[in-house]
Amino acid sequence: MRSTYSKRPSTEEVAVSSPFLQTIGGEPKVYWNKRHRVFFGKYKLHGRWKNKVVPVCIDTEEKATKWFTLWLEKLEADHVEPVNDLIVVDERKTIRNLGDRWLLWKKQGCTTELKAHRDAGRLLRKWVYPHPIADVDLENDLDIGICTDWVEWVKKAGRAPYTTRNIVQGLRGFLVDVRGKGWVKLRENPLLDPYIRKVLGTADTIAGKNTIIHLKKEEAQRLVLCESEHVPSIRKVRNLVAIATGARAGEIGALRWEDLDLEAQVPTATIFRQVQFTGLKGSPVFKDPKRRSHRILPLHPAAASALRWWKEKGWKEYVGVSPRPSDPVFPTPHGEYTLARWSPLLKADLAVAKVPVLFDGKYPITFHALRRTFMSLLDGEGVARDLISALAGHSGKSVADRHYIAKNIDRFYAVILHLPIPETLPWIPESEAKPTE
Repeated sequence: MRSTYSKRPSTEEVAVSSPFLQTIGGEPKVYWNKRHRVFFGKYKLHGRWKNKVVPVCIDTEEKATKWFTLWLEKLEADHVEPVNDLIVVDERKTIRNLGDRWLLWKKQGCTTELKAHRDAGRLLRKWVYPHPIADVDLENDLDIGICTDWVEWVKKAGRAPYTTRNIVQGLRGFLVDVRGKGWVKLRENPLLDPYIRKVLGTADTIAGKNTIIHLKKEEAQRLVLCESEHVPSIRKVRNLVAIATGARAGEIGALRWEDLDLEAQVPTATIFRQVQFTGLKGSPVFKDPKRRSHRILPLHPAAASALRWWKEKGWKEYVGVSPRPSDPVFPTPHGEYTLARWSPLLKADLAVAKVPVLFDGKYPITFHALRRTFMSLLDGEGVARDLISALAGHSGKSVADRHYIAKNIDRFYAVILHLPIPETLPWIPESEAKPTE
């Protein structure tokens, strides 16, 4: 005889599984009984599978799943099957009650890149649920005072100003999403109030607005000229490319050999994407550069020479095979894309080159500091700020800059030549650094 039960997909993802109590797949799921028109859940207790009928008054799958989850949690805590009247589903529109639904919606919007979903889950777990704001009725009780208390609580954690700002923006985005989806009838978003912005304050870097963490001219030269065998060849070339192009770490990590034209009269690197490691099974995920700053960068003669040598000799020795056009310029030993530990490795390289690893004796130098070094070196050579910004991929100040004026590669190359970097490097044989005829 065929069963009259048909499985309906659960909308919740709450794991409840222990040696004492088990559910199918380790998750509370409800099913629909067509004949009796009620929801019921399945659970295993003392080695026997049982059914638990959800009260008839609960007529939606989402509420039924929540009720069954609470019933299982009560059973897990007391080791006695609870009476139905003891299980009360909080139907208020709170952040805690809407959190799972919002996370599921965020996950469904992620095709390959799951970083946004993971960050959203971390935001709720670490910065929202521990605070009373998580259990406030959004439609009736949420006001500026409660939001102000939460913002001040977040600030007391002592995180960097930019981190604090991002946390507040995350919850602000949650309220925008649930309001826009029609899940709550929220008249206004209190986190957009000017007073909240005043309490949050300005977001400065840890070192402050007027402190630019970078390498001084002599320090940059010492790093790129370092011949020590304790600095692997891949890092010598990578550090040089970062200082000579000003490209962001993700942009350098996304470079393929087909993005480089090393034999042209003016060697170039095409920046059209950046890499992130947030995909499924650790696969790289690519996206547009920050602010869609696609650009073609002329390469300094030293950088071009180093890349030619790296392509012809160093890459093959490092990976074990000859590079293909689609291979990353700076791979793992297995030929895969990577951004792993670039800042700690730079710190080790600085120590070997006898360059301070702290700026002004207190601020750590990260890989991003090489981008600032590129711009600071050009500014020190008297290069116009608009040219430096264009090379760095910053947005133009005017409509003409952004949409009408074509970028002149020869003019940019003349600017790059102002970098105080020697054209020949002691760790590259001169015969191997020249372009092929």
